[in-house]
Amino acid sequence: MPRTPEFTEVVAGTPELLFGAVKDHHEWVPTLIPHVFTDGGRHEGEGEAGSVYHYDIHEDTHDAHGGTPKIKMVMEDYNESTLSYVVDYQGDPRYSHLKFHHRFLPGPEPNTTYLKWLIDYSPISDDTPPPDDLVALNLPLAGFKDLAAHLESTKAEKQ
Repeated sequence: MPRTPEFTEVVAGTPELLFGAVKDHHEWVPTLIPHVFTDGGRHEGEGEAGSVYHYDIHEDTHDAHGGTPKIKMVMEDYNESTLSYVVDYQGDPRYSHLKFHHRFLPGPEPNTTYLKWLIDYSPISDDTPPPDDLVALNLPLAGFKDLAAHLESTKAEKQ
């Protein structure tokens, strides 16, 4: 299975804080990335490996997702000891598999995280290009930057 290069981004928040929010991504993804997802859809499971999430895609981003209005995400791996997870992103007709790998490591400054991510993909034909359009959207960075800001503002409201 081909893969994209691994990307490394610095985001606010500790690795534990950000990783801990992954189980609840069905609650915050549509709110924090509304230009891609129209709602939280439904989910099965508690966020651990085997959990399934269904999302509707905003019509302005259909082309970047192979023209599909719906996707399904299956949590394939959720590893608390390595602060990493793998989500199989299903619904893009150009690929039989799109697996997003995420890992959280302590960042260069206090209260920061190195977010490392890449995509394994299986094109449906030899002439299917790599998922450069999905890489260009940089959803992991956008989502976790917004999540960090959301978690900080929620924490400040509770104090």
